[in-house]
Amino acid sequence: MRKLKQYCPSILTLGLALAATSIQAQHAHLNAGALSTEAHSQLSFINGSFFATNSGYVVNLSKANSGPYVGTYQGGITFTALPATSNNGGPASGHAAFGAFLELQIEAVSGPTNGLFGFWEDDDVKPRHLMRAGVPVPSGSVRFALSEGSGKPGSDPFGHVHGRRFTTSQPGLYTVRFRLLDTSVNGPNSGPVHRESEPFDLYFQSGITMALIEPSPQQTRVTFGGWPDVDVYLEAKDSLDEAVPWVEVAGPEPGINALMQLTHPAPQSQALFYRLRMQEP
Repeated sequence: MRKLKQYCPSILTLGLALAATSIQAQHAHLNAGALSTEAHSQLSFINGSFFATNSGYVVNLSKANSGPYVGTYQGGITFTALPATSNNGGPASGHAAFGAFLELQIEAVSGPTNGLFGFWEDDDVKPRHLMRAGVPVPSGSVRFALSEGSGKPGSDPFGHVHGRRFTTSQPGLYTVRFRLLDTSVNGPNSGPVHRESEPFDLYFQSGITMALIEPSPQQTRVTFGGWPDVDVYLEAKDSLDEAVPWVEVAGPEPGINALMQLTHPAPQSQALFYRLRMQEP
């Protein structure tokens, strides 16, 4: 069986701006609404199946070399609240009820040890909220509005705010748990119109990450987060001595904003080290 003492992650630091491609776009939109407009119906991400962790989707964050995010990995995904009226481009299928006011709450962050995950509003000069991976987030302490209306009875729950950013302090793969809340008082007994959503987990990748490496007698399979418009190669060698060259063993695989896999099919008896190399096609 192939031995594997450790692996070497990619030495590449990504700072390039990547073009958007369909649902795999860096500026994708995750749309919040409800399962129905009836009182006490549950809030939900209407297109959430494309983005949840079980889909493999990753929000890619690239290293910032200047500006307010310098020294961090930064990027974004736009959370929207679907419109109920034509004035806001609706009505959209799955919108929340009139009078609902949607907010998004961050409930948990996991990722690299001591990694910091931050949320920024547009024009912030420091993170509005900063959470450490693996440390419990106090209940209700981190949330931000998705709806942009007044929150009064009959108001459109619509919201579409650009410019918000997420940052991390260390490279790696982070899992962030979100939940939708209706903070209006326009429902029964002066409470919310809608029930809160189920928790929703989303991957954020800082740099390029080997998420999993699985050796077997006949092959080694490497799972990693891809980047759009970049080809990914798997390379291996049996020593970390700089004089020993890296050998390409799999790829190229065209990258997308999702967890991907490359497989080294040849059985080996010695310990091997792996890295990923990214290259524009």
